Amino acid sequence: MKNKLLSYDEVYRMVRQHCLLRFPQQADCHPQITVNAYLKNAGSSLHAPAPGLNFSHRTDDVISEFDRFIICDPDREALFADIADMVRWMAENDYLQSGRERESVYYPSDKLLRSPTLVF
Repeated sequence: MKNKLLSYDEVYRMVRQHCLLRFPQQADCHPQITVNAYLKNAGSSLHAPAPGLNFSHRTDDVISEFDRFIICDPDREALFADIADMVRWMAENDYLQSGRERESVYYPSDKLLRSPTLVF
């Protein structure tokens, strides 16, 4: 993993959670959308910036280590790259099925539904 905070399994679970929250509809697995869904589901009022943009926030918005990472870590773009890599791997290994509308849109497969973690 290029990012310093999340393991490959945590990135997998982030993408999986995003897809399952949209199930049975397709999910846009663009990294920024995936992170925003993760933040919202965790109860955070933060929104992830697009890679390379500054992030503004109120001090009382910061509620978790992940929030601080999104706000402060200059290497947070590595997380976006890790998510993109994970989505590509998941699609190539039949965890995600292409939504065919756009490159980043997928349906969860049966394999994804049955695999809550990559740690076996």
